[in-house]
Amino acid sequence: MIRPASFNPISILKKSISFTLISAFVIIASCSGDDTGNMGDATGDNPKDSTLTIPRDTIPVLEPKDVLFYDSFESGDMSATNTDGFQWSGNNKTSVVTNEAAVWNNGEINNPKPDDGRDWTSKDGSYGLRFRYPAGEAWAEQRFDMGAPQKELWLRYWIRVPENYTHGMMSEGGVNNKFISIWMDGYEGFGDGSSFWLSMESAGNGNTDLAFTYSLGSETGSIAYRQHKPFINAENDKGKWMQMVIHLKAQSAVGVNDGVVETWRKWESETEFTKFHEQFDVPFKLPDNGPNGFQKGYLLGWANGAYAEDTEWLIDAFTLSTATLIE
Repeated sequence: MIRPASFNPISILKKSISFTLISAFVIIASCSGDDTGNMGDATGDNPKDSTLTIPRDTIPVLEPKDVLFYDSFESGDMSATNTDGFQWSGNNKTSVVTNEAAVWNNGEINNPKPDDGRDWTSKDGSYGLRFRYPAGEAWAEQRFDMGAPQKELWLRYWIRVPENYTHGMMSEGGVNNKFISIWMDGYEGFGDGSSFWLSMESAGNGNTDLAFTYSLGSETGSIAYRQHKPFINAENDKGKWMQMVIHLKAQSAVGVNDGVVETWRKWESETEFTKFHEQFDVPFKLPDNGPNGFQKGYLLGWANGAYAEDTEWLIDAFTLSTATLIE
C-alpha cells in the first residue's frame, strides 16, 4: 500500500489501457453479427452498455495520486515510508501487534499476548499499533516525520477505545489527555510556525469530550481549548473502533487568518461521518525560514490525567493526503 520511489501509476495505467484495447480488437476481430462484444466500461459499472466485463481482480489498483502515505502495519514493523521520506520515530510505549503477540518495539520481538482476555485484533489486516499506558503513568505516543511540509493536510485513521476505558483522573492538575498533535518547525513554544492539538477533556463520570487548540507561532504557547464535543461514553463505547479524519490548512499569507481546522468521526457501525469541529479563520503561521507547512506530529501522547488501570489503545490504517479523505 506504500508508494515506493519507483512507483509510476501513469506507466501502469498506460499498460492497462494498451492491454484493454488489444483485448477489444481481438474480440471484435474474432466475432461477427449479434455476438460481437462491446468493451464499454471495463470495470462492469455500466453493464447496460457492455456485454464484456473484466473481473475486478485483473484491473491494476492504482494508489490515488493525492495520497501521501498509508500504513496498516502489515510489514510487522515501523519501516513504512514514501517518496518524501516519511519516518516513524522510535516506539514510546507503542508496539506493532497481532492478536497473538507483540512483534515490534524498536526492533523485532515476540511477546505473546497475556492470557487475560484482552483483544489485539486489528481493524485492517492482521497487524495494528498498540499504545500502552501502564496504570498511573502518563506517556505513550508515536511520533512521525512526514519528510516534506504540507500547507494543506488530511489525516485519517482507525482508533479503538480501550476495553476498560474511563477518562484518566489521576492528577492534581489538568486532566486533558493528548489525542494528536501536528506542527511545522518546532513544537509549540519552540516553533516559529504554529502547532495544532486535539485533546481529550474530562466530561465527568469517566466520559470524554474532544476539543482542539493551536499556537499562534513565533514561539508562543497554545490558546485555550475550544469547541468541546462529547466524544467517548465510558459506559457504552468501550472496545469500539472509530475512524477519525482531520483537515488542516495553513493561512495563505501573514495576517490573512484563513487557516482551516476540520475534524470528523465515524464509528465502525456507522456509514457516514459526523463533523466535530470547524474553524475557517485560523491564524496558522508558517515559519519565516521553513519548513513551508505541517511536517511532524504524534499520535496520542501525554495523559495529564493518568489512567487508574493499565490501558491500551489500538490504531490502524493511518493515511496522509493532500485531498479530502471523507468518503
